[in-house]
Amino acid sequence: MSEPRTVLDELITKWHLTRDAAAKLVDEAGCPVTGRHLAGIARGQRHAGAQLTAAIERAFGRPITELLVPYTGQWLPSNPPGQTASSAISTDTEEAFALAAQRAYQYKLAYQTRIDTSALADDVRYLAQAYPQQPLAEVISPLVAAQQAVYEQLEQGTVHTQSARELHFLAGITTGMIARAAHDSGDPSRAVELARSAAMAGELAGHRGLQAWISGLLSLVTYWAGRPQESIRHAQRAAHLASGTASTVTVWAAVSQARAWAKLRNPGGVESALSSANAAEEHATGDDLDAFGGLLTFSRARALYYTAEASATVGLTDAAARYGNEAVEAYRDPTSDYWAFGDSAGASAALATAYIQQGEVEGANALLVPVFDLPPVQRTNGIIKCIQPVYEAVSSSDTGEAGRELSERIEAFSRVPMRAVGH
Repeated sequence: MSEPRTVLDELITKWHLTRDAAAKLVDEAGCPVTGRHLAGIARGQRHAGAQLTAAIERAFGRPITELLVPYTGQWLPSNPPGQTASSAISTDTEEAFALAAQRAYQYKLAYQTRIDTSALADDVRYLAQAYPQQPLAEVISPLVAAQQAVYEQLEQGTVHTQSARELHFLAGITTGMIARAAHDSGDPSRAVELARSAAMAGELAGHRGLQAWISGLLSLVTYWAGRPQESIRHAQRAAHLASGTASTVTVWAAVSQARAWAKLRNPGGVESALSSANAAEEHATGDDLDAFGGLLTFSRARALYYTAEASATVGLTDAAARYGNEAVEAYRDPTSDYWAFGDSAGASAALATAYIQQGEVEGANALLVPVFDLPPVQRTNGIIKCIQPVYEAVSSSDTGEAGRELSERIEAFSRVPMRAVGH
């Protein structure tokens, strides 16, 4: 048997923890993680984001820089922080508890008809808020696990009507978020397939806001897939479904149409859509889907980014610069609830395009430095696509050496998208 590769791996072994038990420690310390993902981190084979890193440090009682160095035989504690030897649970006992809990869970599913969905909803809420702020690799496994947990409940066939509606609602959300993950990974066909399943769940839940959100997602996917007319149709359906509700999808649908009309070089369509967006903002106070936050709501900052991009695409340079500056400023604080690394990058790209149209190539270059610094695990399909208009603007202008340097940086950045990592 080979020696553990890191101090973290040795601690897991020394504390007689199974992979799932070690993951539970980290979960209790503030960040859900699968046993498999944690094992990969312990062996130096996977990356941990900021929130997960902090939870691992709390769970194992030392900085990550000490946990991920090679284990060289130094003394290590025999038990997790706060746990004495007498209170430590052996692996055998722990597995017995796990088996008993699993059987009790199966019994509960077999005989109950009214299910408390609040715990599942809390998990989904956390993932919705984490998704825009963490690399996809950090959230995809817990997201799939949450979807499977919802499906298991529904497949029992004896669920109370109200509980069934709540579960279909959560099924639509989780499947929709996985569809977004497929889009971010550069697989629009899979994203559309998953989104259609999510739409069916929205219908079964009888939730127009969720159905509208799925249509908005389809508009996003088809927009970045180069199908602006289809994107407009999905956005119009989203607007129809959200009509008369307080959902922020009403704003998303309008600015999504503006971006797609811009791709079709239709300034009139852009102007009309942005006017609709302004009117919708007055009434978009949010519904119960918006209450999940994160990916499931549409913020003012994101609306500014979409507006800037649409304006830049049709050559409304002054408007693009104005809205772009507001969007970049809105995304400046990474601790805000609505901050998203992808939308922050998109806002910077939209403003950079406006800068180039104004002849300010150096300003565009400086603006994109944080985007170019994103690690490959955060180079989503949307981010790769959103900087292409910058490349096109530079290529079609006489920008000299500064423009050539910027083009080369964009080319180098785009060569290693997120989906290429690990392949």
